[in-house]
Amino acid sequence: MHTLRERFQEVWIVDGSRLAAVVKRLKWLRDVRARVWPGCLTACYDLYRGIVRQLVFQADAAAAALPRATAALAQVPKGPWLLGDRLYGVGAFFAALSARGLGGLCRRHGRQSWRWLRDLSKTLIAGGSAWDTRIEIKGKTDSPTQPLRWLRGRKGRASLAVLTTVIEPEQLSIRDALSLYPWRWKVERLFFDLKEVWNLHRFSTRSPNGVARPV
Repeated sequence: MHTLRERFQEVWIVDGSRLAAVVKRLKWLRDVRARVWPGCLTACYDLYRGIVRQLVFQADAAAAALPRATAALAQVPKGPWLLGDRLYGVGAFFAALSARGLGGLCRRHGRQSWRWLRDLSKTLIAGGSAWDTRIEIKGKTDSPTQPLRWLRGRKGRASLAVLTTVIEPEQLSIRDALSLYPWRWKVERLFFDLKEVWNLHRFSTRSPNGVARPV
C-alpha cells in the first residue's frame, strides 16, 4: 500500500455489525418468544494505523446500515478516504460523501442503476482482464448525479467491481483500486475482537442497563 499512502494519507474502512441476540436469562425476556437484538454498531477503522477512529452504538437493532453510516459521516473530518462494502456502493452514499467533501471506494451494488459515459481503458493484470469505465449514478430524487469510475476485474470465474470518486486514472490506477478493496476485511476483525473482548456475543445480565453498559 506504499503507492496508495503517497496519494491518500488516510484510508478509513466504514462498516456496521449487529450485536448477537440477548440470551433468555434476562428477567424482562421471560415472556418474549422472539429473539431480542440489543443493538448494532457502526465503525470507522483506520486501515494504515489499525485503530478505531469512530464507533457508534445504535440501540435500535432494526436501524438500516446505510442510514447509520451516512449519519456517521457527520463526524468524519475532511481528509480520510473511505472504503466500503457493496451495501455502500449506491448513489445515496456517494452523494453523502460529496456533500461532506469526502471521497472513497465501494464495491458496486448490483441493484444500483447507472448511466454509461465512456470507456477509459482495458488492461491485463494478474493473469486476468480489467476495465475502467466512467459512469454516473443517482441516488434519491433530491440528490445530485454523481460522476464515478467503475473499475472491474475478472480472472477465471472470480470477478470484482468497485466504484470510486477518483475520476482521473492517474490518481488511482485499476491495479491499486482492485488490490485495495480486499483489505476491507480488516474491519471484520475489529468487530470480532470487540465481541470477544467485551463478550458482546453473549448478554446474560439480568437488567437492561447491563446490556447497554458495555456498548
